Amino acid sequence: MQHTTTQSPDIGNTALILIDEPTNHPVWHGQTSLQALKHNTCVLHQFAIGTGMPIICLRPQNSAHPTGRHHSHVMTTWDGPCFKQACLATQKRHFVIAGATTESHLVGPAIQALDHGFEVHVMQDACGAGHAIDEALAWRYLDRSGAQLRTTRTMVAELVDHWASPVGAVAFSVLM
Repeated sequence: MQHTTTQSPDIGNTALILIDEPTNHPVWHGQTSLQALKHNTCVLHQFAIGTGMPIICLRPQNSAHPTGRHHSHVMTTWDGPCFKQACLATQKRHFVIAGATTESHLVGPAIQALDHGFEVHVMQDACGAGHAIDEALAWRYLDRSGAQLRTTRTMVAELVDHWASPVGAVAFSVLM
């Protein structure tokens, strides 16, 4: 099902969804290095905290390592016990999504959020994969499904209304 973005995201209508931890991947072949993925994920997280943007942290059910964040839920699908509830509780229409394993843990939740009327913005430089072909196909599928593919810097900048505002100050501090 093709979805289209109808409205630009703004800080008051956007939540951050972080999926998986970019720590336990011995083989990495994504377009973004594991070091850059970790950095960009931290930028998104710091920006969300600094601006009061709601954060939902997901980890796959087979993960043995907790996220260590206060907003953590174990879930992988919209029909899981917490994911839909957590998304609805944000009362936001736009989701900025990043995840360590794009092909296996990010695609499902992103498509399910699109199917339920949310606007999804996937951060390509804060996502990755164990295999290049898996990542390439995941990007194609997400793009064709209506997810907006972005980078961390452009998404943060897009969420800033005015660089002299408090949101602008947070963005400047995390991007510089």
